Amino acid sequence: VENAGSLYYGAVRTHVLENEPHLSAVLPARIEAIAAEMTDADTLFVHIAGHGLLGEDGGLYLADRATRADDLAGTAMAWRRLSDALASVSGRVFIFLDACHSGAADAATNDQAVDSLLASSRTPVNVLAASKGRQFSLEGGRFAGGAFTSALAAIFADIAAHDANANSALDFSELYRAVKQRVVADTGGEQTPWVSRFDLVGDAPVL
Repeated sequence: VENAGSLYYGAVRTHVLENEPHLSAVLPARIEAIAAEMTDADTLFVHIAGHGLLGEDGGLYLADRATRADDLAGTAMAWRRLSDALASVSGRVFIFLDACHSGAADAATNDQAVDSLLASSRTPVNVLAASKGRQFSLEGGRFAGGAFTSALAAIFADIAAHDANANSALDFSELYRAVKQRVVADTGGEQTPWVSRFDLVGDAPVL
């Protein structure tokens, strides 16, 4: 979808995969196709909302509609597969990760997922994850989805309210502060978003 540009983006193309039953094949392939068209001046945003699981092989997986708990390697997407796809991207990458509902023995933490995503990264990657350590990534009716994703949507809808340096853009540091404050407040301190970066110097505009 082509949209009018903003101060920093001449055009925006949006790809949505909602309840994709073959995520393990489709998502990495889609990112590789986008990467083939990107230049150093482009920015890729990836938002992932789902469930992260630990396989018997010790690997991390993202579940989709076809996933079976007894065959994660064959029916879920390995986080390393996504990391490999991102390794070919030119430009900057922002990942918003609301995927690991931790706290159970067979659940992956966001920390583990981020480590896996950055394992083979050769491009500047900025990850904003929904929760830290073995915290749950909370969801439910009171959040209109996940607490983290709902906070992102609300902040993106009112950028001016969070533009602390008045540069008419929402910088990554401003986004992180706003998301963390909102999620911590909305969850009564049960969930704390966190940031991980690879090879990024200084701040960067998001929107």
